[in-house]
Parts: sequence; structure tokens; C-alpha cells
Amino acid sequence: MKTIKRAAALALGLAIAGFAVQAEQITLNSVDGSAFVTGELVAFKDGFYIVDTVFGELMLSADAVTCASGPCTATPDAQMAMND
Repeated sequence: MKTIKRAAALALGLAIAGFAVQAEQITLNSVDGSAFVTGELVAFKDGFYIVDTVFGELMLSADAVTCASGPCTATPDAQMAMND
């Protein structure tokens, strides 16, 4: 019985953790198409995306990138309101 409870708790935890990670992953492409960044959206403030990547936290001007996927597909104003 303990094994079943542990397995159920583990499955629930993984499902919740997986949902949280998927919900925050974004991809930003440079305007000229020469580069892209994928990571977790930390915030959108003052016209900048703050993205946690494998290289650390990057601050990217919204004027220099376009959103390819993720929660940044909302308008920057709506995204900023979500993070305030």
C-alpha cells in the first residue's frame, strides 16, 4: 500500500513540475534571424525580456527580438501586467 501511495505522489509531483516548466519556456528570435534564445521567462519589464538560459540570465530588448513560442506570444503590455 505504501508503494502505491509513493508512486501516486511521485506521478502527481512530476505532472505538476512538468506543467510548470512547459508553461514558462519561451523562444526568442533575433529580428535579423541570425540567432535565437530559449529559456524560462523570468519577467518582461521596461521593454526587455528577462530570460533564464543555460548561459545564465539574459536581458533582451523587445525591439531586437521576436517571440517564436511560449507565453511571450501575448503582447508585451499583457506580459508585463502578468509579471507585476
